[in-house]
Amino acid sequence: MSAARRIAIVGSAASGKSTLARELENLLGIPAYHLDALYWQPGWKPTQASDWDALMREILAQDAWIVDGGFTKSMEERFAAADTLIFLDPPRWACIAAAIRRRILYPFRRPPGMAVGCRPHFDVQLLRWIWRFPLENRPSILAALSAHVGHKRVVVVRRRAEVRRVVRSLAATAGGSVSVGDTGAPFTSAVGRLRP
Repeated sequence: MSAARRIAIVGSAASGKSTLARELENLLGIPAYHLDALYWQPGWKPTQASDWDALMREILAQDAWIVDGGFTKSMEERFAAADTLIFLDPPRWACIAAAIRRRILYPFRRPPGMAVGCRPHFDVQLLRWIWRFPLENRPSILAALSAHVGHKRVVVVRRRAEVRRVVRSLAATAGGSVSVGDTGAPFTSAVGRLRP
């Protein structure tokens, strides 16, 4: 398979999207765009819809990019433009633990991937969103991914340990090598595991 040049990463809050995007950016030399950081203006004010749509078109028109974020409204547009689709789908408890860890590590300052001028929040709303994600968001993401199986590189990652294999696999397609602490075989498409 050809090298990954346009990578769309989706998943629940605190699933590791921005962390993976930054890692791939450093490894592959492809710019990463964190949708939360682009969409939210200081004080958690949303970007106007017309400006947001124009920005999405501008990013997706580039030759190479990594885009991470939920934002279901533009998900299909990102999936259509991407050559590689990665769904980080860890269990709820892993995302909740990651959200708690992020809150402890970044109690007052902006964590990576978060918008400038937006105070980190950790509240019932965030926990509820993470808890409901498998029922309310996961099915539509899996359906959208299934439309691209066989045409694009589609990867579903359910365990954090599998991320190492994804990184190894993408590095191999780019002609590079990387030490990621995993000696297993390169991770390949998760086509057979796209299940509700």
